[in-house]
Amino acid sequence: MIFVDRRIGSKDLLTPLRAAGFDAELEDLEFADVAFSGRGAKGVSVDIGIELKRLNDLVGSLRTGRLAGHQLPGLRAQYEHAWLVVEGQWKTNDQGRVVTYQGQMRGWTETPGKISAAEMEKQVLTLELCGGLHVRYTNTCNDTVRFLGNLYRWWTDVALDHHTSHLVVHDMPTLVPINEWRQLFTKLPGVGIKASKAVAEHFDNSVRLAARATVAEWAAIRVVDESTGKSRCIGEATAKRIVQFLEGKK
Repeated sequence: MIFVDRRIGSKDLLTPLRAAGFDAELEDLEFADVAFSGRGAKGVSVDIGIELKRLNDLVGSLRTGRLAGHQLPGLRAQYEHAWLVVEGQWKTNDQGRVVTYQGQMRGWTETPGKISAAEMEKQVLTLELCGGLHVRYTNTCNDTVRFLGNLYRWWTDVALDHHTSHLVVHDMPTLVPINEWRQLFTKLPGVGIKASKAVAEHFDNSVRLAARATVAEWAAIRVVDESTGKSRCIGEATAKRIVQFLEGKK
């Protein structure tokens, strides 16, 4: 269930959230415009709060200190994770001040208070990096509703510690295909694409021979740069790292 604050401005999100297929209800929220419970680590329930600011409202709350001095402490006290969603299209004018898009009739209009982009962005960065407030910018109400829906699903589909897309081993593709033996040898510390060819040839594609080789044998393997014809040895320092790795040592 997604709870939407019943005050003016916040409650406008109720209808589009329901239209997007979410169970949403109006609620009296002391802090945040939207709130819901998610699944934290090991499935433990955590409370999520989202504060929505249109650009003009954001500028006003930054200038008065209401966001940092009142709303941020309340969000941090009431919710384990809190977001600030800044809605509206904006850019800077020739003076570096923030201007927002007010529709086809009014076009781009300077925000009240004549705040510069530098001032606004630095204050928001402080709230994010020092105040622990996650920040997301959206252009329109539709963008905001889409983000809220994705945020809700992220927190409720699976537990926090079951998200694993950040734990990915990336194998860099090579311009010239290499066989599986060379691919294996490139996993060794200090052995790149070029060195893998010399290593594979030296050990006749044998992982067993490579694992039994001494530091001196590894160090003496010569790697030829085919583009220049120059060669170099793997060297003792790299050889020690390789042997330690093969022995299961850090």
